[in-house]
Amino acid sequence: RRAGPLYLGFRLLHGLVDFKAKHGPLEAEILAEYAILLIQNGSVSEALGLLESLDLSLHPDALLAKAWCHFERWEYRASIPLLQEYVRRKKDPYLNLAGRVNLAEAYLAEEKISAALKILHPTIAEAEKNGHIRLLGNALHLRALAYFSSQEIEKSDRDLEWAMFEHGAEAVAFETIVATGVNSAVPHHRPTEAVLATGDFVKIDFGALIGGY
Repeated sequence: RRAGPLYLGFRLLHGLVDFKAKHGPLEAEILAEYAILLIQNGSVSEALGLLESLDLSLHPDALLAKAWCHFERWEYRASIPLLQEYVRRKKDPYLNLAGRVNLAEAYLAEEKISAALKILHPTIAEAEKNGHIRLLGNALHLRALAYFSSQEIEKSDRDLEWAMFEHGAEAVAFETIVATGVNSAVPHHRPTEAVLATGDFVKIDFGALIGGY
């Protein structure tokens, strides 16, 4: 699932899962990987059914997989204790970082901005130090959202630009655009005195210059 199309993962694991189900117990790691493939394929209920057979206290990978099931159902609150336990138990430094990024995303979805930032600050520093570019970009994106939610627009813009440059941008393509309400329909909106109102649509538009485009 990490290296290519979903069908390759299903081809590799489906036969093994089917064989093991008929002839012996399934290894938790294999079951968790297969469940994640099912999630990515949109079969969330089937994935949850598989994961229910595992003792989550013994298998951290299954904790993450079940949390992702809740993500797909927009049940972020239910994912938080699963991710907290995953982070507590997962000793591999990279996977622990990945768990923290997911936990920060869940906190943001539940509007727990301070909790998300508390995780993201050290996570960003550690990802940068160890050259984990993808995790760094994801964490910067989440911190930009957190800053935006707390109306720290300059900090939000700075993290968005940092994420773009980490992923190979040569320059910022244009100044970040934030527009609300009817202004969100304007392609190149410029700042006005408009005030965000409850129910307004919010557009955030930013871009990177890569290879001259």
